[in-house]
Amino acid sequence: MEDGRLRAHQAIIERLGVDGMSSDESDNEAHEPDALNPRYRVLLPKFRARELHHFLAALDRFYIHSRKETNALRGSFPRHQIFDPRSPMFSDKSIYIDGLPINAYDPHWLQERTCINPDKTPYVFTFNPSMFT
Repeated sequence: MEDGRLRAHQAIIERLGVDGMSSDESDNEAHEPDALNPRYRVLLPKFRARELHHFLAALDRFYIHSRKETNALRGSFPRHQIFDPRSPMFSDKSIYIDGLPINAYDPHWLQERTCINPDKTPYVFTFNPSMFT
């Protein structure tokens, strides 16, 4: 979280960890000729709410933009997501993270679980608008 405008969200990102992120399994990659900007199909964790997905997708877009702005050449270029909200693809992994804010969970997924202990306080998944100007 190098950008100070993102510090408010550092705790939720750390709480999500690797298991809370989308995956980009190789058998779902769309092969693009542009090696500097590869694309991949997003496989969402089944537990994750759409609101959280959109929040993380915006964070990815900000990261891609800021990396291009600074001409950062070290490390791998971020991949561009291919996501169809009409027919999202879900990971077949049954991993979930307990204790997240209630609005971080897909409501239908949460209804089917009795062992989940969500934090009843919803999280505000918004960014400072200046990040995208």
